[in-house]
Amino acid sequence: MLPPADLVLTEERRLGAGSFMDDRGEPAERFPDFGESGYYNLFVNGVLQEGALYRVSPEALTIVPTGQTIGAGTPIVLESVGFAASVR
Repeated sequence: MLPPADLVLTEERRLGAGSFMDDRGEPAERFPDFGESGYYNLFVNGVLQEGALYRVSPEALTIVPTGQTIGAGTPIVLESVGFAASVR
């Protein structure tokens, strides 16, 4: 996602899943929920963010207030990783 305007983080900012693209380049309908078999990584301008700075639900990414500003056009990437064990 590339925000069209500055995101001033003086309060929580909720970014809907539809503002992000999925692996096919289509607007995401929902974020995958892998439960305890996965995790999310948030990158802002290519920098991995601390987990305490955001929350993810299937509908949205919520960034907590830090008093900082994410500038318009800054890349925001949410990576979702799911895994499964198999026995051979």
